[in-house]
Amino acid sequence: MDKKFCVSCGTEMTGADSFCFKCGAKIVNEEKGQHVPTEVDSYEERNEVSAKSDKVIKSKRNYKPLIIIAIILGVILIPVATISTISSFIVPLGTLNYEIPSTNILSVDLIINNNVGSITIDYDDSLDGLFEAEIEVRGGLRASLDDAVNFNHEVVGGKVVISFATGYDIYRFLSMKRISHQIYVTLNPSAVVNFNVETSTGSIKVYLNGIDNIAIEDMSLISSTGTVKLIGDYVRNTTFGDVLMDTSTGSIAFDMYASVDASVTGLTLSCSTGSIDAYLGEGMTINASTVAISTSTGSIDLQYKNIVQYNDLIWNLDTSTGSIAIYFEQTNLPPVNCSSTYIVETSTGSITVDCQVNAELGIEMDADTSTGSINLPGDRNHYSSPDFSLKACQHSFILTTSTGSITASVSN
Repeated sequence: MDKKFCVSCGTEMTGADSFCFKCGAKIVNEEKGQHVPTEVDSYEERNEVSAKSDKVIKSKRNYKPLIIIAIILGVILIPVATISTISSFIVPLGTLNYEIPSTNILSVDLIINNNVGSITIDYDDSLDGLFEAEIEVRGGLRASLDDAVNFNHEVVGGKVVISFATGYDIYRFLSMKRISHQIYVTLNPSAVVNFNVETSTGSIKVYLNGIDNIAIEDMSLISSTGTVKLIGDYVRNTTFGDVLMDTSTGSIAFDMYASVDASVTGLTLSCSTGSIDAYLGEGMTINASTVAISTSTGSIDLQYKNIVQYNDLIWNLDTSTGSIAIYFEQTNLPPVNCSSTYIVETSTGSITVDCQVNAELGIEMDADTSTGSINLPGDRNHYSSPDFSLKACQHSFILTTSTGSITASVSN
């Protein structure tokens, strides 16, 4: 018979004893397959429980900083998102008007800096005064018409300076007092205007409206987010100084397609994301050394008929992603012997040149592509019209694309 001992004090016991006669501890009988706990077992169990507890505590400690960060971000971002959403709501507030009576001063500086809203400029030969403007005002839930901006003007050095500037105030946005100005300007065609027009969010459109003999000193039209357009269909003898049209996100159109005998001293069309249409009409005189047309993502379309030039001219046309198309007719020779060089480049897109030229105008083309076909009038990647080097007036084309085809046609 196996001996039995008290698990508490170690005193030898008999099989019939239920309690230790020495220390009084209760005796638990071991049945078959049943394990009687010992001090070693209790120690190991305590260690195991302690280890599990440590893991749980460490796990909670690891997640605690993340929970705190999530709470802080929630406290900051949720109110900001809520305020931004509410502040984005705008409602019609009313209309402002401004006009300048007729004056013997016809030289005008038009300066517009609009933060939010489109700008539309038109010419009207029935206008009695020099200038009119209508401003449709929209605003946040706490804004009023008193928060809107209107035009002002003054005479400086023999010029009428007309200005409009909204600026940007973060307080107005957060306080639900943001303002949007939709500006409509009407000009007297007799005014000789220097345009300095800019908007952060909105389009800019200038319409010459079929009126002849409009004189524009310089024209700068810039938008951060929006299209920029000049429309001059069916107009004659429009004179421009330097023209700059620029937008970050939006298309550009210099559209004098149906115009005749316009002139410009400089032409720069530039955007980051959007297409560019440059339609120069018939008989445009370019008194410049360079024409620059560029976009990062978008196509370029250049069209004209019988450009007039008095000096050598370089055309820079480039885009990163998009096609470039050039269609022109040069059946008239320049008044003086001069040449044009077309530097045409795209990273991803095709290049197309289609021209009809005077037989006395020399044409030369060089084409290069990494992935794509080349189809020139001559052999492979080079074309030269007969007796090119002997021609007094020459057009040279450098056509380059990384991924795309190059196609050109020349007819006399």
